[in-house]
Amino acid sequence: MEFVLESDSSKKTQEYGKEFSKLFKGGEILLLDGPLGGGKTTFVKGVMAGLGYSGRVLSPSFTISRLYKAEKYDVCHVDLYRLEAGDIFDTGIGADFYDKNVIYIIEWGQKLKEELSEYIEVKFEFLGEENRRLTFSMSDFCLKKFSRLIKKVLVSRHKTRSKK
Repeated sequence: MEFVLESDSSKKTQEYGKEFSKLFKGGEILLLDGPLGGGKTTFVKGVMAGLGYSGRVLSPSFTISRLYKAEKYDVCHVDLYRLEAGDIFDTGIGADFYDKNVIYIIEWGQKLKEELSEYIEVKFEFLGEENRRLTFSMSDFCLKKFSRLIKKVLVSRHKTRSKK
């Protein structure tokens, strides 16, 4: 099942991230995919605000990962753009996947998707200079756990569509 939202600004993309953060219970892995400049880090800024983090959120493109201490969780923000799929686990990333005290947000997450049993994925597409389409999907396990919540938190508040 997929849920689709459209954004017409960076502010709206951040708002979606902030609302989406309400779903987290700890231990989630969020995979973000889309072109450079597609809105991935902008969405993460919203997620972090929703988790109570008030510091600066930067893209981890050059550092590979950044660890943020939010109110309830540690958030590991990872960017796999510069890594090959086989090199990911050599970095130590993922040693605490599914730890209830850590949320992983992974940009360019398609490189890791086949290795994971539980994940939520958001794909970003350009619709125009400022407009984006965000398509939410998830593993079967997460579908059972989150689909009702996603409908409640995101879909009910925004013009969207869901596809099976």
